[in-house]
Amino acid sequence: MAADAAALLLTALGEAGAPRMGRAARHAGIVVVAALLAAVLLLAALGCALAALWIEAVPRLGPAGAALVVAVCLLVLGLAALAVVLRRRPGPPTPVVIPLGELTRANKATMLTAALIAGLCVGLGGNRR
Repeated sequence: MAADAAALLLTALGEAGAPRMGRAARHAGIVVVAALLAAVLLLAALGCALAALWIEAVPRLGPAGAALVVAVCLLVLGLAALAVVLRRRPGPPTPVVIPLGELTRANKATMLTAALIAGLCVGLGGNRR
């Protein structure tokens, strides 16, 4: 039932997107919806697995022991997710390359005006102390 609803939603997003919406934007919307659906289903599966573990552990460990086992499982999963997040370090930023030669040749007046305004702003900003 949920899979049918998800398939219908994904089809509707793919075919009935806004007329001006490009193919890449529709694809991005479909990917976002699919990722959210996958996250919800993953959380539901995790909840079911933890409930089954609790039910199985209660006769052997008692209510407090079962709660402790489930809490330890959640702690391990949380620490694993935290380790994944902390391990991902961003690389060096990619430098932005602006073709200044071409930009200044095509827009000389605009570039000179911008330089003049920037110089005035910097000059006036230094005297405010």
